[in-house]
Amino acid sequence: MVDIVICGSGTGGGYLARKLAATGKSVVVLEAGSDAGSGRKAQQRALNRRTNFTSDFIDQLFYSWEYPTVQGDILSFGRLLGGSSVVNGAMHPRGTRTDFGLWPTGWEYDDMVPYYEEVEAFLGIKYFDRVFWSDADKAIVDAMKALGYPDVAQSNTDSYGHPETAQGIGATPVNHVDCIQCPLACHGPCKYDAKQSMLVTAIEQIRNLHNVTLIPNAFVTKVLTSGGTANGVEYIDGSGNAQTIQANLVVLAANAIGTPSVLLRSGIGPANELSNLGISVVQDLPQVGKDLKNHVLSMVVGIFEKSNGDIVHINNAGYSTKTNGWKNFQDREDSVWIFGAGGFSPVFGTFFDGWGASWKNIMKQWRSWYGIVVSLPDGGKSIGSVTLNPADHNGTPVIDYPVVQEDVDRLKRYKEDEVLPIFEEINNSNPGVRVKEVIDINQFLFAFHITRTARMGTSPATSVVDPNLQVHGINNLYITDASVFADLTSMNTNLTVAAVAAKLGDYIKTVIWGL
Repeated sequence: MVDIVICGSGTGGGYLARKLAATGKSVVVLEAGSDAGSGRKAQQRALNRRTNFTSDFIDQLFYSWEYPTVQGDILSFGRLLGGSSVVNGAMHPRGTRTDFGLWPTGWEYDDMVPYYEEVEAFLGIKYFDRVFWSDADKAIVDAMKALGYPDVAQSNTDSYGHPETAQGIGATPVNHVDCIQCPLACHGPCKYDAKQSMLVTAIEQIRNLHNVTLIPNAFVTKVLTSGGTANGVEYIDGSGNAQTIQANLVVLAANAIGTPSVLLRSGIGPANELSNLGISVVQDLPQVGKDLKNHVLSMVVGIFEKSNGDIVHINNAGYSTKTNGWKNFQDREDSVWIFGAGGFSPVFGTFFDGWGASWKNIMKQWRSWYGIVVSLPDGGKSIGSVTLNPADHNGTPVIDYPVVQEDVDRLKRYKEDEVLPIFEEINNSNPGVRVKEVIDINQFLFAFHITRTARMGTSPATSVVDPNLQVHGINNLYITDASVFADLTSMNTNLTVAAVAAKLGDYIKTVIWGL
């Protein structure tokens, strides 16, 4: 019997494991994916073959969950030790005060600040200084300031972190240390280990501890319960054999698709849905797998007359947000999140297979184009769900996530009202940098910011976990990943996932273990 088993080693599970390992308690971490190894260039070994940066990359599917939706889209998550922190875009903004308006008592913005600060210090969160920006980066930001966007020095502390000024244009907060500003972009494992993913930070720190056991290639099938109490998990090992681990505490951190899937296989979820799947009901929780929210995206590309240069980066320009009437996110339903996507290398376009010939033509000009991505901070009206495949409960889950027309129209409006004037302003006021063509990429994508599929709250009728992140009706079973978000944060979710794990870690240490 171990003290705690954590199912998932990504941003939530990896950070929690590191925090609890320091107590000396026995910690087991199960990861469905493989171990890219320890030491220098661990992340390089985990790079995607799809991006073709070198000839010896591991197959994309080996290190990724590729979840298809009913609508034909793909939602991707990391599948290796370190999870999605290894393959995400490295952007680490905080949520805003208004983001936490629908979260339970104890989870307001002020409650989260100490945990944001803890994680920011651990990951070495920094900002892209203007000296690293290309000419296009600078022209975009200068144009936005000319159009009335407040200029903020740092997005977290001066713009997005504090409620009074949750708008403006500022540098992007990223988890980089000694970044050389390579042109490879950060949507993948960092070739130079500058990205401070959980693989090279938390996992690296605990992998050789005597009280920690890391088990890769371990697909968790169900939580074991008895009399309303979790006491272990069942998993399939790398050889395809069923195994069990007995534990005093069980924590699910399997991402916002994997976690509700594990709950459903464990008999925890909507009673009628479980019955239809032929699964015995352990706990009737109607919200398991429901209310899925994500950021819906679109892009406008400006083709510049001269190259951005060889040193370009996805995060160079940073974020900007603008709300109705220049107020805070008092009304998130009339807010827009804009961020620079300048200087993707050509291979980055292979991530967007569905964008077709128009995208490929643009990629040929990558050295002279700059994309501005538009997103809906609140996720819009598009709501999805996750359930099990009736034919194979351990197989790819069924994800239904349609984009409603209202969200499409809203994105179009923001592109017309907010983005096109930026490119026009450059040509009107910046003689040194000129945009020769503007192209609306008339496609609507998803970020990989899936949330709310096991949302927190006080009522089992409308939530899955209580404010302490314990599953309603199941003692000793906790969740720490984006599935527990009571509402989608306005920007990237990674930092908030880690902050949630940090908060749960303190609760386990002080309240449950009495340390």
